[in-house]
Amino acid sequence: MTAGRLDPAAPRWNFEIPFATPQGTAMAQFEISRDGGGNEVEAAKRVWRARFSLDVEPAGPVHAQVTLSGERTSVRMWAERPATAAQLRAGAAQLSQALSKAELGASDIVIRDGAPVQTASAPAGHFLDRAL
Repeated sequence: MTAGRLDPAAPRWNFEIPFATPQGTAMAQFEISRDGGGNEVEAAKRVWRARFSLDVEPAGPVHAQVTLSGERTSVRMWAERPATAAQLRAGAAQLSQALSKAELGASDIVIRDGAPVQTASAPAGHFLDRAL
């Protein structure tokens, strides 16, 4: 992931979304951030990034980063299991079509084996309100 390019003072939102799977509840960890200044001239130059990770069987750990810069969208995905990476690569054309249909103009989609370079992040369940 390209955390080195992010401004620590820039807006950043972290949250987790629980969802049900046949094996039980799984957590998807999300981070949304924005680069760029606060005036309108710089608004067109802002870069939005959405990152998420999830670990659901049988796919295993999958990580993604979607970057929106102006009208250009790029997608980076990492699958820690080679079979999952192969399945994601096989569906890359469908993802590109879906992004185009949503008028997000995918400029490039890259799917890699392994895990992205990790930045310090909260462990799964960190944001979960367990008081319920």
